[in-house]
Amino acid sequence: IPVESNRGCPYLCTFCNSPSTFDLFKQNDSSSFFRKKTIDTIHKELISLKNQWNAEYVYFTSDTFLILTKEELDELADLYVRDINLPFWIQTRAETLTPFRVKKLKEMGCHRISIGLEHGNEEFRRKILKKTFSDKTIINGTNLLADVGIPLTVNNIIGFPEENRDLVFDTIALNRKLIVDTTNCVAFAPFRGTPLHKICVEKGYIKADQLGFGSMTTSLFLDLPTFPKEEIQGLRRTFSLYVRMPKKYWPDIERAEKFDEDGDKIFSELSNIFMENYFSVQGDGFDLM
Repeated sequence: IPVESNRGCPYLCTFCNSPSTFDLFKQNDSSSFFRKKTIDTIHKELISLKNQWNAEYVYFTSDTFLILTKEELDELADLYVRDINLPFWIQTRAETLTPFRVKKLKEMGCHRISIGLEHGNEEFRRKILKKTFSDKTIINGTNLLADVGIPLTVNNIIGFPEENRDLVFDTIALNRKLIVDTTNCVAFAPFRGTPLHKICVEKGYIKADQLGFGSMTTSLFLDLPTFPKEEIQGLRRTFSLYVRMPKKYWPDIERAEKFDEDGDKIFSELSNIFMENYFSVQGDGFDLM
């Protein structure tokens, strides 16, 4: 069952539509775009939905679940264990992962967490994306989750304006330092109304009247002078191979980036090796492989 604990987001990531929506609320309404439900409301909704649908799993839809205060999380944890006691999934931000919060999630029975890293170059992440947490912060956060055994998915994006191949490998390098269960990688989509959409239009990377962008896993959107579309797509499909497989495979992985007969064949062979030997690997990151 999907459950809201809050609506909106107070952060200012330049690739996300939330900051623009936040501005619209300020211009047209006295209320705030970011709103949190009371713990009592969340508790009552959980009980109602659990009973109505005979729920087996809870999906918290909030962008940043752990934006709850320490006191709110403490109260929710007690009620959840007492009255709900179902496995659940959340997404949150790296800087919200503290020993106290992770401990509470474990007590509640958290089944899985997703975190948006987006980019592994700290300067690029701060300057271009306005995500201000440090590499150390996300490394420490993933270590906390690993210590208590909560599986983690890290989400990444490639193909940003001003990005190039070397910067993508900064993202790969940081992912290799993280103790994670899975990694995702999608191609950047310049959503209308976002700061990065404006930059893309001003620099001629997209047309101002372009509306549809298709799929973030199969489509390529920008005409970047520093990063050809074919290279972005090749790195997107081989991203998890670069992250989880030993570096001895990297020359073959680079060949698998190419969308030709040989590249497709090598990609298929590497994917089989990946699934058999590296997909479910758990350890101290992958940077030493």
